Formats: sequence, C-alpha cells, structure tokens
Amino acid sequence: MNKIRKNYISDLDAFRDEWEHVHYESSEKSPFLSFEHINLWYRCFSTPDSIRVYRISENGKAIGFIPMRMEKRSGLHVLSNLINDHSCYGDILFRKGSESAIKSRLIDEILSDGTWDVLNHRFCYSFSDSDHVLPEGYVKKGYYYFLRKEPTYTVILNKPFDEYYRSRSPNMRSQMNRSRKRLSTSSHKFKHCQGSDAVELWPEFLRIEDSGWKGKNGTSILKSGEQYQRYYNGFINLLSKTNDLHLYFLEINNKNIAGIFGFTAGDLFQYSKIGYDEEYHSYSPSHLLYLYLIEDIMKAGLARRIHLYPYDDSGYKARYANEETTFSDITVYNRTIAGHGSYFFDKLKKRIARNPILAEHIRHSISGVKNFAQKISR
Repeated sequence: MNKIRKNYISDLDAFRDEWEHVHYESSEKSPFLSFEHINLWYRCFSTPDSIRVYRISENGKAIGFIPMRMEKRSGLHVLSNLINDHSCYGDILFRKGSESAIKSRLIDEILSDGTWDVLNHRFCYSFSDSDHVLPEGYVKKGYYYFLRKEPTYTVILNKPFDEYYRSRSPNMRSQMNRSRKRLSTSSHKFKHCQGSDAVELWPEFLRIEDSGWKGKNGTSILKSGEQYQRYYNGFINLLSKTNDLHLYFLEINNKNIAGIFGFTAGDLFQYSKIGYDEEYHSYSPSHLLYLYLIEDIMKAGLARRIHLYPYDDSGYKARYANEETTFSDITVYNRTIAGHGSYFFDKLKKRIARNPILAEHIRHSISGVKNFAQKISR
C-alpha cells in the first residue's frame, strides 16, 4: 500500500507517469480523474497533512488510484473522497478490465489503514463502472455501513431529437412551444463553442451566471471564495487542452442572455452550470437552451448520455430525464472505538428520524434534563 501524506506535490509527481497511464487505459477517461485535476483539487481545497492517495497494484503494477482526504470532525477521523459543493463526482480510477481485482484490493488497502474512524464515499453513479466497487466490498468484509441511493438525472441519446421531444410531457411541450413562439419574434441565435474558443468566452459565462439569483444569493462562481476561483480557472484550462470544454449561449438582440457550462468525459456529457439574465425570464431562456444543448449533442454525436447531476428542488431536471439512474453514498465505520460509537449514534439518529413519537419523547426528556440542571444551578 502506498499512502501519500506530506510533501504531497513531490509525492504525487512520483506517481504521475503511472497515473496517466492508468487514466489512458481506463474506460471512462473522466477529466475529473486526470492527474492534473486531482493535483489542482488538492492545491485548492486541501492541506498537505489531509492528503490520502491509495495506489492499488497487481503483481507490482498499478491498476488504480483512489484520491481521498482526511479531516477531523467532532473528534472523529473522517476519510472522504474529493467532494464539495462544486464537485459531485465520486468515481474511482482503474484500468479497464481490472474491475474484479479493484473490488478486492482497493477495499483491503483502505481497511488496512487504521488511521480513520469513518469513511464517506459519495456520488458514484449507476451508469458508471465504479458504482458497485465500494458497496460490494464492504458488505463482504462485514463492516458496519450505511448505503443510500438517490435519483440523479440523465438523458440517454438513443433516439432522434424529434422523437425525444415528443416523449416529453404535454405540459412541458406546451410551455416550450409558447416560449419558442415568443422567441421567434426577436432576433436570436443559439451558439456552441468548444476548447480554446470557450476559454475566451468564459468571462461572459461568469457574467451571465452572476447576473441572476445565484449572484444575489452569493452562490455564483464569481461570488465563491478565492479557492474556487483558482479551481475553476485551472479546471477550464485543463478541459480546454483536451478539447472537452463546452459553452452554450442563447443570444437575443445581440446580447448573450443565457449560458451553460459543461464538458465531455468520454461518451458522457457532464452538464455543470447554467445561468440566465432574469430580465429575459419571460422567454424561459434556460429551458430553451437546455433543449438546444440536447439537440446539438444528438446531431453532432458528441455524447451518448447527458448527465444533469442530482438535486432538483424545482423539478426542472426531471422534465428532461428519460431514464432512471441513481447515485450512491456509502458511510463505512472502522473497527475502532470511535468508529463503532459513531455507527450506533448514527443508527439511533436514523431511527429517531423515522419515528416522530420517539423523537418527541427524546426532545421532552432532553428539555426536562436541561430544566433540572438550570434549577440546580440556581
């Protein structure tokens, strides 16, 4: 087992050639799992002593890598994959054809590391080769764990666009037809740019995304922290080098009023961010741009699936999804005192959440203890 902890820049560089070779021979070739992206992520969001990279080998030859980070939370040592509000991708890098070896060896490598109490691994997707690697391994080892599966939203591009459009709900088609008719009364055009051309228009996308509710709520990229600025600047340039960076715009009266940022990962198109100028909300610009993106990718043969990612509070992603796909989150508890204690505490919390009567009883009990403590203190 090879764990990288300190002096991580030089340690990572020592694995660059192996990492790039494994990435080249992987089935998905995701930009998220490239050596450059992992290095960038660590530089922006981690401290040197939090770095954990596990090298998985067979007969001395690297067959996979899993980058993680260690954090101390409420007294627990928590090992987690590289996830934050702007990065919801939890696949594992491994050579195509080495799935069986990865399932056993990866789990053994992580479990043999006794420095963590709880492991959180999030956002493995059901259409990914990585989806069943972690859960199956931990079940076999007999460790305590919780596995959660939730919907994500994808569009499989296996039919012509007209047929896809007819399969959408009558309400959606009626709304889109009205929006298209309204749009036809204005001078407009849809635009798609890629690679270095998209880098040049990146500030324009940032302007659009910041002009709406995201900017007002402080959740746009421009309103994010300095480390996120560095991350996105680095990420789009990495994507540009492999021609995987894509921006889509809707222009009305010579003004870009909506934009989408996404990128290709093999035969998958990863939708990432969208923004629009709220002055033009009557046109439903984001919905029109979504439809154009789907149609353009279909016609160009750019990908066979579009991933819109999970979480859909307003229900708009569900309008476009035409297949049932999920993401999985797994929490594993190590055989440490803290690990076992955390498992039983989390199990109790889940039981309370499912039982309102028990929750109310516990709330009253805690309140009674606090009142008694206050009386004694007087």
